[in-house]
Amino acid sequence: MELALHKNMETIVGQYEGLIAADIVERQATENVSLFAGMDELMQQYESMFSIKGMYKLKHKIKHKIKDKVSIALTPEQIAIFLSATRQYETINYYSRNTGLFVTRLVQNSYKRGYNNFHIDLNGLLRIDYLGYNLQGREENPICLDIKGTAGDYLGKIASYAHIRVDRAGKNWAEDARHIMLTAAELDPEYHNGPIGSILKTNNRTLLPWLRVRGWNHTREPNRIYFIHPDGREELI
Repeated sequence: MELALHKNMETIVGQYEGLIAADIVERQATENVSLFAGMDELMQQYESMFSIKGMYKLKHKIKHKIKDKVSIALTPEQIAIFLSATRQYETINYYSRNTGLFVTRLVQNSYKRGYNNFHIDLNGLLRIDYLGYNLQGREENPICLDIKGTAGDYLGKIASYAHIRVDRAGKNWAEDARHIMLTAAELDPEYHNGPIGSILKTNNRTLLPWLRVRGWNHTREPNRIYFIHPDGREELI
């Protein structure tokens, strides 16, 4: 009887140790998912952007520095990992501007390498401005951004041939953009130069009168506005 109890206890202990070992392996594997080749160098490049001081009017200087310095082409999944890693910088001045421009550059590089359909999750992050700023897609293959949560100001500004879906967007969205498609439930109503030759879609009926009043119907390249019904049907307004 004692021998049997002893063997049973050894079995239980062995199973427990096996579960602990498996948990360690699983946890290590999960932690390693957050890393990829070039991540450390990328974070250093990102950190260097904060050395440029000034108000948002200096975004062009930041943009050109990012273009000159950041050449790495990540997968859409790696871009999502990088964005999540920026949380630790949220208390630094210009986090919103720098992060938006930096992520946009990563998307552009990735697109040029042949990737598309980028999923950007902003939930839990501080508001990020300039996402999609000056993104350049192609007519036959627009850049596709699916943004969860609230984007900040200047979403898709001066972009071209991009399809952007977002829950909510701040001021100056799609300003002077060309040939884009923007789908959103909520948009900041402050007046600004609208997009040109583009498509705006929303399932929020309260936005329709405001969008119609704004018009943005350029003589040569008018915009089109669609209301998305609950059943998914799209109606040209």
